[in-house]
Amino acid sequence: MALLHCNCLFSEHIMNSLTDNNQPDSEQKQIEYKPLNTGWFKLDLQKDWQEFISRYDFDLFATFTFREEIEPWKAEKKFEKWLVTLNKELFGRRYKQRGRGIRYAVAYESQKRGTLHFHVLLGAEGLKELDREYIAKLWKCNGQRKNGNLINRIVNGHAVIDIYDPARGAIQYMTKHIYKDGEPDIFVPRKEREDKACSIETTE
Repeated sequence: MALLHCNCLFSEHIMNSLTDNNQPDSEQKQIEYKPLNTGWFKLDLQKDWQEFISRYDFDLFATFTFREEIEPWKAEKKFEKWLVTLNKELFGRRYKQRGRGIRYAVAYESQKRGTLHFHVLLGAEGLKELDREYIAKLWKCNGQRKNGNLINRIVNGHAVIDIYDPARGAIQYMTKHIYKDGEPDIFVPRKEREDKACSIETTE
C-alpha cells in the first residue's frame, strides 16, 4: 500500500524484543532461534504485532466489506480514497505537506466466500467527533456525490464503525490470521513520528 510506511518500525520493535536485556540468555536464544515453520514463531509474531500496535492510541474500530470480489490492489486504492477524504476534512487539503493525517492499523481478511474485507483501527484528533454514520456512508458510496451530497447507493460495500475499546480485543482479532492473510500494516503521520522522536531525545 502506498500509504503504509511503518513496517520498519515494527522490524526495530522485533529486534528489540529479541535482545531484551531483562531476559535470561537462555530465553533470548530460545526466541531468536525458534524455527520459522512452527506454530511457536507464529504465536511470537502475533504477540509482537499486538504489542507494537498497542503502542499507539486509536479512537475508532472499523470493518469494511466489498459487495463483490475485488483484487487486493483495488481494495487498497478504495481504502486510500476513503482515507484521503477524511484526512482533508480533519486537517485540510495540505495535510500531507504538514505531516498530518490519521494514524491507522489495517488487517485484510478473506471471507468464506473468498471476498476480501478488512479491519481498521483509526486515531486522530477530532476523529471521534465526526458523525460515524457519515463515515460509514462515505465508504459505502465510495465518496460519490450528487448535488454536493453523498449518494444513497452501495458502491463499495458495507461499513461498521465503532468507538474503539481496547478491552474488547480488537487488536487480537486483527492479528488472528497473520499467516493466512498476511501481516497488518500500520501508518503513523510524519509530524507525530517527529514529535515522538523529539520527546524521546528530551527525556534522554
